[in-house]
Amino acid sequence: MTITNEVEALLLLGLIIIYIPININIISLSLTLCNKFGLRNSKKLRTHSVQEVVANENVEIRVDTRIKTDIKIQHNRPDIFVYDKKRKEITLIEVGITNLDLLTQVENEKSRKYDLIANELSLIYKCKVKIIPYVITWDGLVTKYHKKYRKEIGIQPKTEAYIQSLVLKKTLESFSFERRRGLEEYTMKLRHWLVRSMRCQLVVVPSLLNNKRQFVFKP
Repeated sequence: MTITNEVEALLLLGLIIIYIPININIISLSLTLCNKFGLRNSKKLRTHSVQEVVANENVEIRVDTRIKTDIKIQHNRPDIFVYDKKRKEITLIEVGITNLDLLTQVENEKSRKYDLIANELSLIYKCKVKIIPYVITWDGLVTKYHKKYRKEIGIQPKTEAYIQSLVLKKTLESFSFERRRGLEEYTMKLRHWLVRSMRCQLVVVPSLLNNKRQFVFKP
Protein backbone atom coordinates (compact mmCIF):
# COMPACT_ATOMS: atom_id res chain seq x y z
CA MET A 1 0.00 0.00 0.00
CA THR A 2 1.39 3.42 -0.98
CA ILE A 3 -0.16 6.74 0.00
CA THR A 4 1.07 9.77 -1.90
CA ASN A 5 -1.55 12.17 -0.66
CA GLU A 6 -1.35 12.63 3.11
CA VAL A 7 -4.38 14.90 3.30
CA GLU A 8 -6.74 12.42 1.60
CA ALA A 9 -5.61 9.66 3.93
CA LEU A 10 -6.09 11.84 7.00
CA LEU A 11 -9.56 12.85 5.82
CA LEU A 12 -10.50 9.22 5.24
CA LEU A 13 -9.49 8.26 8.78
CA GLY A 14 -11.02 11.32 10.39
CA LEU A 15 -7.68 12.52 11.74
CA ILE A 16 -7.89 15.95 10.17
CA ILE A 17 -10.66 18.46 10.71
CA ILE A 18 -12.12 20.42 7.82
CA TYR A 19 -13.30 23.82 8.94
CA ILE A 20 -16.05 24.38 6.37
CA PRO A 21 -18.87 26.48 7.77
CA ILE A 22 -22.18 24.90 6.80
CA ASN A 23 -23.44 28.48 7.03
CA ILE A 24 -22.21 28.92 3.44
CA ASN A 25 -24.92 26.57 2.21
CA ILE A 26 -27.56 27.84 4.63
CA ILE A 27 -26.99 31.46 3.59
CA SER A 28 -27.17 30.49 -0.08
CA LEU A 29 -30.38 28.51 0.41
CA SER A 30 -31.90 31.28 2.51
CA LEU A 31 -31.21 33.84 -0.22
CA THR A 32 -32.63 31.51 -2.89
CA LEU A 33 -35.85 30.93 -0.94
CA CYS A 34 -36.27 34.60 -0.06
CA ASN A 35 -35.98 35.53 -3.74
CA LYS A 36 -38.30 32.69 -4.75
CA PHE A 37 -41.09 33.85 -2.43
CA GLY A 38 -40.60 37.58 -2.95
CA LEU A 39 -39.10 38.35 0.46
CA ARG A 40 -35.91 39.69 -1.11
CA ASN A 41 -34.82 40.94 -4.49
CA SER A 42 -31.08 40.44 -4.45
CA LYS A 43 -28.53 38.09 -5.98
CA LYS A 44 -25.60 39.15 -3.82
CA LEU A 45 -24.74 36.47 -1.29
CA ARG A 46 -22.26 38.62 0.60
CA THR A 47 -24.85 41.23 1.48
CA HIS A 48 -27.60 38.78 2.41
CA SER A 49 -28.43 38.79 6.11
CA VAL A 50 -30.01 35.60 7.42
CA GLN A 51 -32.81 36.16 9.93
CA GLU A 52 -34.31 33.50 12.15
CA VAL A 53 -37.83 34.19 10.90
CA VAL A 54 -39.04 36.04 7.80
CA ALA A 55 -42.60 35.95 6.53
CA ASN A 56 -45.26 37.56 4.40
CA GLU A 57 -48.82 36.65 3.44
CA ASN A 58 -47.60 33.77 1.25
CA VAL A 59 -44.76 32.13 3.16
CA GLU A 60 -42.95 31.76 6.47
CA ILE A 61 -39.25 30.85 6.51
CA ARG A 62 -37.35 29.94 9.67
CA VAL A 63 -33.62 29.29 9.88
CA ASP A 64 -32.13 27.16 12.67
CA THR A 65 -35.05 27.65 15.07
CA ARG A 66 -36.80 25.14 17.31
CA ILE A 67 -40.27 24.08 16.25
CA LYS A 68 -42.86 23.77 19.01
CA THR A 69 -45.06 20.68 18.99
CA ASP A 70 -47.59 19.12 21.35
CA ILE A 71 -45.21 16.28 22.21
CA LYS A 72 -41.51 16.39 23.04
CA ILE A 73 -39.39 15.59 19.98
CA GLN A 74 -35.62 15.32 20.01
CA HIS A 75 -34.94 16.48 16.47
CA ASN A 76 -36.99 19.68 16.36
CA ARG A 77 -34.54 22.16 14.88
CA PRO A 78 -34.15 21.77 11.11
CA ASP A 79 -31.69 24.00 9.29
CA ILE A 80 -34.49 25.60 7.25
CA PHE A 81 -38.28 25.47 7.71
CA VAL A 82 -40.48 26.71 4.84
CA TYR A 83 -44.24 27.01 5.17
CA ASP A 84 -45.84 27.75 1.81
CA LYS A 85 -49.22 29.14 2.87
CA LYS A 86 -50.67 29.19 -0.64
CA ARG A 87 -49.85 25.59 -1.47
CA LYS A 88 -50.42 24.43 2.12
CA GLU A 89 -47.05 22.71 2.15
CA ILE A 90 -44.14 22.61 4.61
CA THR A 91 -40.58 21.84 3.56
CA LEU A 92 -37.84 20.93 6.02
CA ILE A 93 -34.34 21.35 4.60
CA GLU A 94 -31.34 19.77 6.28
CA VAL A 95 -27.86 20.80 5.12
CA GLY A 96 -24.72 18.67 5.33
CA ILE A 97 -21.09 18.52 4.17
CA THR A 98 -19.24 15.21 4.29
CA ASN A 99 -16.70 13.06 2.44
CA LEU A 100 -17.41 10.89 -0.58
CA ASP A 101 -17.43 7.60 1.33
CA LEU A 102 -20.21 8.82 3.64
CA LEU A 103 -22.16 10.90 1.12
CA THR A 104 -25.04 8.49 0.49
CA GLN A 105 -25.27 7.50 4.15
CA VAL A 106 -25.40 11.10 5.38
CA GLU A 107 -27.99 12.04 2.75
CA ASN A 108 -30.21 9.12 3.79
CA GLU A 109 -29.84 9.92 7.49
CA LYS A 110 -30.79 13.55 6.96
CA SER A 111 -33.79 12.59 4.84
CA ARG A 112 -35.15 10.52 7.76
CA LYS A 113 -33.99 12.65 10.67
CA TYR A 114 -37.20 14.70 10.92
CA ASP A 115 -39.78 12.01 10.15
CA LEU A 116 -41.36 12.31 13.59
CA ILE A 117 -41.69 16.08 13.61
CA ALA A 118 -42.91 15.98 10.00
CA ASN A 119 -45.85 13.83 11.12
CA GLU A 120 -46.62 16.26 13.95
CA LEU A 121 -46.45 19.29 11.67
CA SER A 122 -48.82 17.67 9.18
CA LEU A 123 -51.38 17.31 11.99
CA ILE A 124 -50.84 20.82 13.39
CA TYR A 125 -50.89 22.68 10.07
CA LYS A 126 -53.11 20.16 8.26
CA CYS A 127 -50.85 20.18 5.24
CA LYS A 128 -48.27 18.12 3.37
CA VAL A 129 -44.74 18.00 4.83
CA LYS A 130 -41.64 16.96 2.92
CA ILE A 131 -38.00 16.64 3.97
CA ILE A 132 -35.17 17.62 1.64
CA PRO A 133 -31.53 16.78 2.40
CA TYR A 134 -29.02 19.15 0.79
CA VAL A 135 -25.72 17.30 1.14
CA ILE A 136 -22.46 17.71 -0.76
CA THR A 137 -18.90 16.54 -0.21
CA TRP A 138 -16.06 18.80 0.86
CA ASP A 139 -14.95 18.94 -2.80
CA GLY A 140 -18.44 19.64 -4.17
CA LEU A 141 -19.63 16.16 -5.24
CA VAL A 142 -23.27 15.05 -4.92
CA THR A 143 -25.44 11.93 -5.28
CA LYS A 144 -27.67 11.11 -8.25
CA TYR A 145 -30.69 12.30 -6.23
CA HIS A 146 -29.25 15.73 -5.53
CA LYS A 147 -30.53 17.23 -8.79
CA LYS A 148 -34.09 16.36 -7.79
CA TYR A 149 -33.63 17.98 -4.36
CA ARG A 150 -32.06 21.07 -5.92
CA LYS A 151 -35.04 21.52 -8.23
CA GLU A 152 -37.51 21.12 -5.37
CA ILE A 153 -35.78 23.90 -3.45
CA GLY A 154 -35.53 26.06 -6.55
CA ILE A 155 -31.76 26.44 -6.80
CA GLN A 156 -30.50 27.44 -10.24
CA PRO A 157 -27.47 25.59 -11.72
CA LYS A 158 -25.35 28.77 -11.54
CA THR A 159 -26.15 29.16 -7.86
CA GLU A 160 -25.32 25.51 -7.25
CA ALA A 161 -21.97 25.89 -9.01
CA TYR A 162 -21.23 28.95 -6.89
CA ILE A 163 -22.03 27.07 -3.68
CA GLN A 164 -19.75 24.20 -4.72
CA SER A 165 -16.93 26.61 -5.53
CA LEU A 166 -17.26 28.24 -2.10
CA VAL A 167 -17.16 24.89 -0.33
CA LEU A 168 -14.09 23.83 -2.31
CA LYS A 169 -12.40 27.17 -1.56
CA LYS A 170 -13.05 26.78 2.17
CA THR A 171 -11.76 23.21 2.01
CA LEU A 172 -8.47 24.34 0.50
CA GLU A 173 -8.20 27.14 3.04
CA SER A 174 -8.76 24.57 5.76
CA PHE A 175 -5.91 22.42 4.43
CA SER A 176 -3.64 25.44 4.56
CA PHE A 177 -4.78 26.22 8.11
CA GLU A 178 -4.12 22.68 9.25
CA ARG A 179 -0.62 22.77 7.82
CA ARG A 180 0.08 25.99 9.69
CA ARG A 181 -1.10 24.32 12.88
CA GLY A 182 1.30 21.51 12.28
CA LEU A 183 0.17 18.71 10.00
CA GLU A 184 2.99 16.52 11.25
CA GLU A 185 0.95 15.83 14.39
CA TYR A 186 -1.86 14.35 12.31
CA THR A 187 0.56 12.52 10.03
CA MET A 188 2.06 10.74 13.03
CA LYS A 189 -1.42 9.64 14.12
CA LEU A 190 -1.97 8.23 10.65
CA ARG A 191 1.31 6.34 10.70
CA HIS A 192 0.69 4.82 14.13
CA TRP A 193 -2.86 3.83 13.22
CA LEU A 194 -1.78 2.11 10.02
CA VAL A 195 1.10 0.30 11.66
CA ARG A 196 -1.16 -0.97 14.47
CA SER A 197 -4.11 -1.92 12.28
CA MET A 198 -2.18 -3.47 9.41
CA ARG A 199 0.61 -4.96 11.52
CA CYS A 200 3.18 -3.91 9.00
CA GLN A 201 6.42 -2.01 8.77
CA LEU A 202 6.41 1.66 7.80
CA VAL A 203 9.05 2.91 5.39
CA VAL A 204 9.16 6.54 4.27
CA VAL A 205 10.69 6.99 0.81
CA PRO A 206 10.91 10.02 -1.53
CA SER A 207 8.58 10.08 -4.51
CA LEU A 208 10.26 10.29 -7.92
CA LEU A 209 7.11 11.61 -9.58
CA ASN A 210 6.03 14.61 -7.55
CA ASN A 211 8.86 15.26 -5.07
CA LYS A 212 6.55 14.28 -2.20
CA ARG A 213 6.99 11.64 0.45
CA GLN A 214 5.42 8.25 0.02
CA PHE A 215 4.41 5.91 2.84
CA VAL A 216 5.18 2.34 1.87
CA PHE A 217 3.79 -0.40 4.12
CA LYS A 218 5.47 -3.79 4.00
CA PRO A 219 4.33 -6.97 5.80
